[in-house]
Amino acid sequence: VVFRAYKITNEWFGKGKKVSELEDYLCKNDKRLFVERIRQKRVVKEVDPNLILHKNDEVVLSGRREFVIGEEDWIGRFISSFKRKEGRRSC
Repeated sequence: VVFRAYKITNEWFGKGKKVSELEDYLCKNDKRLFVERIRQKRVVKEVDPNLILHKNDEVVLSGRREFVIGEEDWIGRFISSFKRKEGRRSC
């Protein structure tokens, strides 16, 4: 499992999208990725499916490397990456 942090800049997020909407969108597009952490206005928050993501928020996504790499194309700028050995949830 790989973790990568992104700064949200894409217009898809518009006036905001729920964490669950982002994860559902990723799953429907065959990307098994999950939101692990969110930073909004310098405050790190635990993930809540109903939390609204906005442009300029930072999100950490987890998943298999081949799914995580390249998401900066539509989420936003890549910030950092991490690795974890054990498995995670599935969609």
